[in-house]
Amino acid sequence: MSSERLKKTAINAVANIISLAVSGLAGLIVMRFVLLYLGSDYNGLNSVTSQVMTILLIVSTSFTTASLVSLYKPYNENDWAKLNCIISTTRKAYKLIGLAMALIGSLVCIAYAYTIQSSIDVSVIIIVLMISLTSAVFNVAIINTYRLVYQVSQTEYIVTFATTCYILVASILACLAAYFTSSIIVMRICYMIPEMISGAAIAFIARRKFKKLSFSSNYDYSLIKGTRDVLATSITSVIYQSSPTIFLASLVGTAATSVYYVYYSIIVMIKNVAQVLIDAPKNAFGQIVHLGDKRETSIVFRQYEYIMVFATTCLMAPTLGLILPFVSVYTKGVSGANYNDPIMALMLVLISFIEISHIPSGLAIQLSGEFKLMKKIQYIAMVVLIVLLVAGGVLLQIYGVLTAILLAAVLLTALEVVFAGKYVVTRSTGAFFKIFIPHLLLLLVMGMSVNVIVSSLINDYLSFAVVGFIVLSIDVAIVSLFGKLFYKNAFSEMISVVGSIFKSK
Repeated sequence: MSSERLKKTAINAVANIISLAVSGLAGLIVMRFVLLYLGSDYNGLNSVTSQVMTILLIVSTSFTTASLVSLYKPYNENDWAKLNCIISTTRKAYKLIGLAMALIGSLVCIAYAYTIQSSIDVSVIIIVLMISLTSAVFNVAIINTYRLVYQVSQTEYIVTFATTCYILVASILACLAAYFTSSIIVMRICYMIPEMISGAAIAFIARRKFKKLSFSSNYDYSLIKGTRDVLATSITSVIYQSSPTIFLASLVGTAATSVYYVYYSIIVMIKNVAQVLIDAPKNAFGQIVHLGDKRETSIVFRQYEYIMVFATTCLMAPTLGLILPFVSVYTKGVSGANYNDPIMALMLVLISFIEISHIPSGLAIQLSGEFKLMKKIQYIAMVVLIVLLVAGGVLLQIYGVLTAILLAAVLLTALEVVFAGKYVVTRSTGAFFKIFIPHLLLLLVMGMSVNVIVSSLINDYLSFAVVGFIVLSIDVAIVSLFGKLFYKNAFSEMISVVGSIFKSK
């Protein structure tokens, strides 16, 4: 990977880490205010709102991925005529998608509001959903096109900075709204307005930074290939992410959804840290794939894959060990639901580890433009997932849903790893599982040991911070020693890559 790509990768990683620290902490503080001043039902409604918006964004997400892949080659070749044609076509498509979202989304929000089991008045639920829909439509129709240009040029740190500022301001306003008004509607407005201002800033900066950028080129949808194929990936991803919340809110209630949302929010914070490592080199990797050098692609991919398994183990082991005592401290004084659920904690950690570990394989297939292959893989996983969700949900409710997601994640991992090695990179299937399985077992041993040894030491946030830092440091040291002993070459390459990033600054 070139020094310029490494430098941009490092900048994006740092920007994302800062953003995650701010958004993660802000999210936990806001959720704590909601639990204390509005209650578990309203916290569950917040979760439902986020997942409904995720479902409505399926089409735009698939179009974004297809457009981004089509932009790599003209960007590498500095062909702004073709790049602007793709961008102009994308902008038109986004406006149409935004219009469809506004119309269909309004109907979906109103209809779904009547299926939610909650003590909250249905009119309040509808208003909250519609406020969030307004923000989503604005981003799709107006802002998403600019985000693509930042992504393909590896300058996402600008978007990250603007987003971080919006989250910080919105979170402060939301906490004030919860404390002084106890109104979920006012809180959602406090998120919507800063988000729109942030989006306008992203567009303004893009106009100044990319002087050759134009939206007036002729439209040519033939340049953006694979949108329908990528849609399969988006649908499967949404089912993974949204099914527990949607299921719980409709059949059990928003209070039970709140319990899941607390655990999910903590796990997502950790997953987002791993996502930094995924996203930072993603576009550089996409550029390398499209240069056509399969040897270089395979080398970078193997480094990418090992780093992801290594980092995910370092992150998920302390999460498994500390999540229960943290939830106990975090929900102290909160009534309306029982937040002590070790089975849910274990299952969410396992699902997250499996999902993150196979992402490099999925990205390799996707970024190479093998959308039809990805579609077949995703459809297989999606059919299995839906069947398991129905059976598991009926028999075991939330645990059945989580079991279905876990089994489908295992299947998806196997399929993507096999086909990535066969069609995109030079890597055997066995090579992946020789790294994956031992690290998974190491994670479970470390996580469960920590839970038994240190749980009684955590009684407040300060003790959690101290114990958490010590546990994280020890776990990183153990995983590093494990890598040095049993994966010497891969570990040495990882250290070399990290060293190159710092030298490139």
